[in-house]
Amino acid sequence: MKTLLVTLHNTFAIRNLLRTQALGLVQKSGVHVVCLAPAEKIEYYRQEFTDYTFEPLPIEVRDRPLDKFFQILAVQGLHSRTVQIQSFGRMFRPDAKLFHYVRNAGTFIFERLVWHLGRFAWWRPFVRWLYHRIPSRVYQELFNKYQPDLVFAANMINPEDYRLVLEAKRRGIKTVGMVLSWDNLTSKVFLQAFPDQLIVHNNVIKDEAIKLAGYPAKNIVVTGVPQYDPYFKHQGVLSRVEFCERIGADPAKKIILYAASGKASILFDLDIVEGLTKAIESGRIKQASQILVRPYPRYDFPPAKIEELRRRANVLTASPVTHGGWKKDNWEFGDADLGFLISSLAHADVVLTMTSTFLIEGTVFDKPVISPIFNGQKKLNYW
Repeated sequence: MKTLLVTLHNTFAIRNLLRTQALGLVQKSGVHVVCLAPAEKIEYYRQEFTDYTFEPLPIEVRDRPLDKFFQILAVQGLHSRTVQIQSFGRMFRPDAKLFHYVRNAGTFIFERLVWHLGRFAWWRPFVRWLYHRIPSRVYQELFNKYQPDLVFAANMINPEDYRLVLEAKRRGIKTVGMVLSWDNLTSKVFLQAFPDQLIVHNNVIKDEAIKLAGYPAKNIVVTGVPQYDPYFKHQGVLSRVEFCERIGADPAKKIILYAASGKASILFDLDIVEGLTKAIESGRIKQASQILVRPYPRYDFPPAKIEELRRRANVLTASPVTHGGWKKDNWEFGDADLGFLISSLAHADVVLTMTSTFLIEGTVFDKPVISPIFNGQKKLNYW
């Protein structure tokens, strides 16, 4: 029996690969799939995904000083406008005091220097060459135990994936990597290790891998987006009556779905939703409507914010995920949560979001999509 070793860092990776048919098809073909996942969630995953073997992912690699330093080089060395905005945004925060500037001036200058070095073609291969010289045996025991025939680094932005790829190459084992999300190559990293083949969602990401990471085009495979398979299949969709009963909505009224965008929109969510409420109450939105606010999964609203939303804007809202009491990454995207997400899109009459992927997901369901990009009632500086 062949053995596949795959990294699954978080619930996004679990959703994309285990809650779709992606790894299921591999497993059903007779391959022994060994999943490396966060240690504190291992038992949870073992109980739900009984056909797979789970082992703890060595995330302690991230805390090693040299790996942390090279991760900074890999992010700041991306000569993209996104990385530049992020760097200036951290430095010139709206609430920043003098001490903040004094304390962070050195880091900011270093980031700017590395960013400018990133414009040169020699810089990325040079950093990569240095990184490969750092000795690491963090995966030695796992490789000795399972003797994998193939390794799959499913989130090529973390040191654990790079170390997995490098250990496999040292042993002559074939490697596959995947760019997990659309913004990884423009804002997260420039790939510190090259797998033998790289999986990407579309041709845009393929071009980014070639231009920003220097990855060879001939080894890139465009597959589409695995987590959207259940969307197109309308997997787990509730009837409109069942869905409205769950969230306390009126099935006869239009549903305005507002999807929060996490950190990007947290300052403005209330202002935007309150503005929508006033538009409904004043008759500017002429059809009988109700607002469903969907928090961003990783930054689910605390109960106090949910109550404030209901009080100020009279909206409908529900937690988009399951919370399990874990210390880190304290949420999971279960099958029921995925069904609720798909039902939200299926029954929405219009979708609003600032920077969430709901801009794409709304189009899968052929919904009108609006992106309200403004500061609400707050006056902020450019950064």
